[in-house]
Amino acid sequence: MWDLIWLITLILFFFSLTILVILLIPIVIQFRGTLTKLDQALDVLNKDLPQVMTNFSDVSKSLSLATVKIETAVDNFSELERIVTNQIKVPLKTIAQIIATMLRLLTTLVSRKKR
Repeated sequence: MWDLIWLITLILFFFSLTILVILLIPIVIQFRGTLTKLDQALDVLNKDLPQVMTNFSDVSKSLSLATVKIETAVDNFSELERIVTNQIKVPLKTIAQIIATMLRLLTTLVSRKKR
C-alpha cells in the first residue's frame, strides 16, 4: 500500500516537474533573447562612449571659455560704466551749480525790478 502511495507521489512530482519545465522554457528563451539584446546595446555603448565623452569634454571646455569671455565683458562694461559715471559726475555737478546760480541771479533780478 505504501509503495503505491510513494509511486503515485513520485509520478505526480515528476509530472508537476515536467509541466514546470515546459512552462519555464519560453521564459528562459525570452530571457536569453533579452540578454543578447542587452549585450548588443552594451557593445554599442562601449564603442560610442569615448566619442560621447570627448564631445562632452569639448562642450564643457567651450562653456568654460564662454563663461570667461562673458565675465570679462561684464568686467569691462562695469569699468566703462564707472569711468563714464566719474567723468560725467563732475561736469553735471558744475552744470547744476551754474543753473542754480543763474536761477538765484534771475530771482534776485526779478525781485529787484518789482520793488
